[in-house]
Amino acid sequence: MRNRNPKRRGPVCYNPQTARTLLPILMIRTKLALAGKSRAEMNEGMKAAVEKGELPALEPGAMAYMMSKQGGLNSKCGNCAPHLMF
Repeated sequence: MRNRNPKRRGPVCYNPQTARTLLPILMIRTKLALAGKSRAEMNEGMKAAVEKGELPALEPGAMAYMMSKQGGLNSKCGNCAPHLMF
């Protein structure tokens, strides 16, 4: 999981294919983070989920979009321009 930074603002929207693929991943990562796991423990937890088949297959046509002009993803790029991710 990324380091928690209160200045980071990256609102992202998912189409249905992406939501079905990513939300289970995000739920597992969130549960591990809330359980106080270290980054290494979280990586191991994700590996275990993959090995157990707990994550759905990636779907074709997945797309995410970040349309805010005021997003701030990190200190290097500053405000990010609106964009699509396939």
